[in-house]
Amino acid sequence: MRTALASGVPGGDSAYLLDYSPGSFWQERRVAKNTTTGALAITNVATGPALDAPQTTTGSTVLTNHTNAEATEQSWTPPS
Repeated sequence: MRTALASGVPGGDSAYLLDYSPGSFWQERRVAKNTTTGALAITNVATGPALDAPQTTTGSTVLTNHTNAEATEQSWTPPS
C-alpha cells in the first residue's frame, strides 16, 4: 500500500500520511523553487497552505500554514 502526505485546509493543521488516493486534493502538492535562494516551497494545489516546520528537531511535527515567502520554516532544501 502506498501512502501520501495529506493535510487539512486551515493553517496550523498537522500534515499526516494517508493511503494514496488518486485525485484527492488533500494530497496534491506543488513544489516551487526560489530562483534566488534555491529553496523549495511546498504548497497544497487546491487549498494553498504551505508545509511549515516551526521546529527544526528531527521528528518534529510538520504543519500547514498560510504561505509566507519570508518564513524560513517554509523553505525546504532538496537532499544532495
